[in-house]
Amino acid sequence: SSGINAEYGEVSQRTEGVGLGYESNPVNTAVVWAPDQINWYTSPNPTKVTVNPVYGLAVDRVTNSRFVSADTLDQLNEAQINATATHLPDLPTLARSVHPYYAVTSVPDLYDPSHVQLAELDRLTGVVTGVPGERAYSPGTKLHYQTALESRGFKESSTGRYNIVVWESGRTILEGLRLVVEGLVEGGNAVLHCSSLTDRLTAGIVYLLTCLFQRTSLLKTQFCCPHTPDLYVVCKGKLSVVGGRVCLPDALSRVRAEVECLEKGQQLLELVPVSLLFQSQFYKFVSCVSERACDDAVHTTVQLEGMRARNQWPSGKSNRFIMDCTSLMQAP
Repeated sequence: SSGINAEYGEVSQRTEGVGLGYESNPVNTAVVWAPDQINWYTSPNPTKVTVNPVYGLAVDRVTNSRFVSADTLDQLNEAQINATATHLPDLPTLARSVHPYYAVTSVPDLYDPSHVQLAELDRLTGVVTGVPGERAYSPGTKLHYQTALESRGFKESSTGRYNIVVWESGRTILEGLRLVVEGLVEGGNAVLHCSSLTDRLTAGIVYLLTCLFQRTSLLKTQFCCPHTPDLYVVCKGKLSVVGGRVCLPDALSRVRAEVECLEKGQQLLELVPVSLLFQSQFYKFVSCVSERACDDAVHTTVQLEGMRARNQWPSGKSNRFIMDCTSLMQAP
């Protein structure tokens, strides 16, 4: 498309960070490489958590977001609509030396990407190995996550409650929130996959998670898909249910029932009052990560389009990516 091609003509300038406020290559600016780079958000510890659902017309994509700049959102939407390289069935093989994500997904016989992702998140945050008490996993997770957790000493709990919840893509983050509220023990940890942080509903869910845990972080790791703005919400130390929080499970159950009864073309748009999302510290916590993740996705998509158009794909790094994965999976 003309939009993609025009944007591709600016890649060399973007690489130098001209006019973008970056000191170096802007690609993967959202990626966290070391524990000391993580921005932990401390719970505001409110005495009451308010759930105020708002419903409206369903949309295919967000076109008006306060959690990412208008220019970046426009570029992301255009890139996702017009891109062709990201839909190639053999993209992981073609781009295996472009990024660790493609290297891992190109060898499914060696690695399950979710195993690698969980190990990387644990390396950065201790979200799995740092769980207190009896180790257990959530039955709501996919089988490959159960296998990954079992390999690290976790087993199914007979109590019906869990010390860790891991919620992968394929299920909504709202379902993950519900499991955290209803099934996670006090002091437990959680990992929830977030496909995009541009809409008020997702931001509201993240806000509720910050209220429920001692510390929360939004992470894009080196093994996240680079051409999408997805990331992970890592939550540590679930707080006890006090005050107005005790009604949260009931409130979420009501929302779920209401969502199931919505007319065609309607969807849940908001979960908490919008004013809560624009409190200074929380807004900065969400919007900064969202902006970087979306900008990275645009830049990567543009790069991939150029490689596809020229039929020139880099080589030489995939072995190093795979060796890094091997070391990661062998870690205790």
